[in-house]
Amino acid sequence: MNKSVTPILLATLLTSTHALGSECNLQPLAKRWQSAEYVFSGTVTHHEKHAELSGKWCETEGPSCGAKLATLEVDKVWKGTIPKHMVNVFSEDACYCLGTYFKTGTRYIVFGTPVSTQNDLINDLGACHTTQFHIDLQNQLDQLAQPGE
Repeated sequence: MNKSVTPILLATLLTSTHALGSECNLQPLAKRWQSAEYVFSGTVTHHEKHAELSGKWCETEGPSCGAKLATLEVDKVWKGTIPKHMVNVFSEDACYCLGTYFKTGTRYIVFGTPVSTQNDLINDLGACHTTQFHIDLQNQLDQLAQPGE
């Protein structure tokens, strides 16, 4: 291999933002905040596989574990207007598409956008954004939501 190509190839592999094996680094909070129209916390009351809205971009990566449609009981909203106490959140396949693997009974902080085809559905921005709830993140979001205080 050409000696000048090897360092470039190595640098590309080490700095690529695309995940190999469905891993990602959790994005910085400010970047997640900017990417989302909705930021809220809630507990999953129900989830099911949902192939209808699933993307096709990652099918070649391996066997699908299925996109999820999760119902969350919302307990706090930091960004956006969520008109209901219960909200449906769609997430891509968690095995290969970096979707969030929602589990019933688990509390999450969700970073999402509206699904253009359905008004009452929120699209989860995926495992590089959404995370299981923890108090440190709540405190940071409280500060982001109330700038200048």
